Amino acid sequence: MSSTPQEFLLLNAMPQMVWTNLPDGKVSLYNKKWEEYTGLKMATGVEWITPETVHPEDLQNLVKKFQHALKENIPFEAEARYKRADGQYRWHLNRSCPLTNDEGKIYSWIGTATDIKDQKNAEQGLVKKTLEETNTHLDLLRNTVPAMIFYLDKEQRYKSYNNAFMEWFEVDATTALGITVREFLGEAHYVKAFPYLEKAYNGEQQIYEVFAPTRMRGGKWLNVVYTPHIDNQGNIIGVIVHSTDVTQSKQTEISLRESEARFRALVEEAPVATCLFTGKEMTIEIANDMMLGVWGKDASVIGRKLEDAVPELKGQPFLDILDQVYTTGIAYTKTAAAADLEVDGVLSTYYFNFTYKPLFDQNGEVYGIMDMAVDVTEQVIVRKKIEESERKLRTLIQSAPPAIGMFVGKDLIIESPNQMFKDTIGRGNEIEGKSLRTLMPELEQQPFLGLLDDVFTTGKMFQVDGAKLQVLKDDKLEEKYFNVTFSPLFDESGNVYAIIDVSVDVTDAVLAKKNIEEKEKELREVITAAPVGICVVSSLHLNIEEVNDRFLTIIGAERIEQSKIISVFRSELESVFGSGTKHTAEEREMIILRNDLKESMYVTFEFIPFLNENETVIKVMVVAIEMTQQVQMRKEIEKAVAERTKELDTLNINLQRSNYELEQFAYIASHDLQEPVRKINTFLGMLENSLENINDKSINYLEKIKNSTQRMEALIRDVLAFSTLSPNSILLSNVNLQDILNEVSSQNEVLISNKHAVVEYSNLPIIKAIPSQMLQLLNNLMSNALKYSKDGVSPEIRVGATKLNDKEIKNLPQLSPQKKYLKIEFTDNGIGFDEQHADRIFKIFQRLHGKNEFEGTGIGLAICQKIVHNHGGEIIARPRPEGGAIFTIILPD
Repeated sequence: MSSTPQEFLLLNAMPQMVWTNLPDGKVSLYNKKWEEYTGLKMATGVEWITPETVHPEDLQNLVKKFQHALKENIPFEAEARYKRADGQYRWHLNRSCPLTNDEGKIYSWIGTATDIKDQKNAEQGLVKKTLEETNTHLDLLRNTVPAMIFYLDKEQRYKSYNNAFMEWFEVDATTALGITVREFLGEAHYVKAFPYLEKAYNGEQQIYEVFAPTRMRGGKWLNVVYTPHIDNQGNIIGVIVHSTDVTQSKQTEISLRESEARFRALVEEAPVATCLFTGKEMTIEIANDMMLGVWGKDASVIGRKLEDAVPELKGQPFLDILDQVYTTGIAYTKTAAAADLEVDGVLSTYYFNFTYKPLFDQNGEVYGIMDMAVDVTEQVIVRKKIEESERKLRTLIQSAPPAIGMFVGKDLIIESPNQMFKDTIGRGNEIEGKSLRTLMPELEQQPFLGLLDDVFTTGKMFQVDGAKLQVLKDDKLEEKYFNVTFSPLFDESGNVYAIIDVSVDVTDAVLAKKNIEEKEKELREVITAAPVGICVVSSLHLNIEEVNDRFLTIIGAERIEQSKIISVFRSELESVFGSGTKHTAEEREMIILRNDLKESMYVTFEFIPFLNENETVIKVMVVAIEMTQQVQMRKEIEKAVAERTKELDTLNINLQRSNYELEQFAYIASHDLQEPVRKINTFLGMLENSLENINDKSINYLEKIKNSTQRMEALIRDVLAFSTLSPNSILLSNVNLQDILNEVSSQNEVLISNKHAVVEYSNLPIIKAIPSQMLQLLNNLMSNALKYSKDGVSPEIRVGATKLNDKEIKNLPQLSPQKKYLKIEFTDNGIGFDEQHADRIFKIFQRLHGKNEFEGTGIGLAICQKIVHNHGGEIIARPRPEGGAIFTIILPD
């Protein structure tokens, strides 16, 4: 392109540096401003951008953008520093656009370079000021949070630390600077910290709890977080350490384990994205608002399977990792993990630090997984310094475990409250910019408003642990407890313009402590008022912690005589402390000095151990019960029982002798009586044969004599049988009742046939019994049923057997509840009997009918009862409503 003189003059008159390029990018013209600025003779026909004029740091970017504009035929714009004739560099804004002919073809480029150095300086000044203000706020927050925050460089040397670090370690602002962790903490504690430090320097965030090093006084438990510091090139240049004092919660945890002796699950509620998955299918049981925000979902996903609720997770590693954690029971932690999530309809990549923590049931089985995730996308994607600083400040406030908020001015206008702060005061999420006094009128009756006024007035920080806060929720005051810190913020004039409130919810710990104190008080009151002697001994040198007056009275000691008290049962105490098992010393005889007199007494001691979570005995409670009166009474009873037993033994011997003599008498009498009866029958027969002519009246007399002698003979025979029944257990054997009834039926076959009787029985059991007596028992009942049948009605006899249940046994007091019994029911359809005679029919010689109606001696059922009693059983008779009788025989099974 060739310029006209007018165009050239116009270009030289412009205040910017101007140039033109050929379509291939080579320079075709520079105006005078180029040579005036650079002090160089600018050549044409060469590349526009040369190293002699452009700052080395800007050269590559400028060339890249200009080449891209030439290739795409689009306008070009870029900032760069050009070297002035005096050697200084100044910022210029370069703009160039293509010139086209009528056919739209580029025939030239024209560009300008405008000096923007002053504008840049103004922007950088604003940036610097903003960064300084942000860093000031960060320093205030870092020194306000009640936790140690410090920075370690690549060599594990301390580069900076906050006020809490100096206070806890009792050092000044420079003591630890430049010193390594190993040198500062000592080898013993460094060995514990090294594995976590090593992983942190490898890029993994580490969180763990540890007992404070000996250099730190006060015996604290610390929660330590190591966060790798990664620069823009992805290099780890240091570690940020955040350490929180968790002593109170740790001690509370230990105290609860010792007092309650049971495992409890600690549900961690963190101000981070948190949810709980249950079951192998990973059902979403709980998810806080932050986690729902991470997923881009609302509360409707709760109760659904994770893979259905967040379908874009399929094909990503998270579902497999969750399955592995559920299967193995091993927690999984990952930092800066990429996740593709659909939020507001847009699928994007986010980055998270997360932990999958398995939760176990009482059987040690995994029942769920707690997912705790922190969105670190903004940390992974490099942002401008101002945006990064502001994000760090807000993220720190929002994600901090304590409730954090700022009160501006004496009207206490709330600014920058985190979610925990909002949840704590319970006034919704739209509280920023509102007055604390207006939002929480219930504070007027509490000390906090006055304390905030004092901080504004004095400029001194206020701290208190376990402060009670009453918050109005649902028209009711809800009590909670907090560790509170009010830290003043000062303006440039040194005046307090705001207060940062950092409050840690310690309600559970405070209530647990109060509960423990109340239970200990109740225990002391119970011990004091107990009607038995109680003494509590600790494991340390067998010291007495508690002892009531009753215990001292029993052993005859004074409260100050600890050694005397312990000496009474030292060996038992040492044994229980060693074994950890309960021990009882029954009715121990003691000789004590009471009122200067020796007194013999009996005491039962119970030694009950109390174990800690390590199954170590820490205390033993000794319960003393004076048994002197009971022992003396028992001895008197035992003496009386021995004397009475001796008397009973003598009476039993006499009774056995009398029974034996009675049985012998009955046997001899029955046997000797049979001889005269047999002679009467013999002579009666001879008399009948000798009389040739005898009238009817004489025949009748002879028949009556014959019948009487037959009845006498049967009676003597039955009496003999009754007297010879024996309960001798030696004769017991296995008796098949089915076989016995077969034999009985056979013996009564003729009578059964004549009366057309029906006899039914089956599946009768085998029992332990005297065979001959069982045969006699069932034969008597069979004969009885056949004898007392109704005229013109075929007898029906049924026999069955069942087990006697516990309720039936209990209703019969003569039976033993410890034994099992068999119930045999013998049923007939005969003439029956009146129920009022149910007991009478078993008495010997008792008959319900005249001897002319039914033959018999009245001894058969008495024999049955004696047989059953010989076997330790019972026989019961009752009439059937439809006629006949039921005989229930109960025998041991």
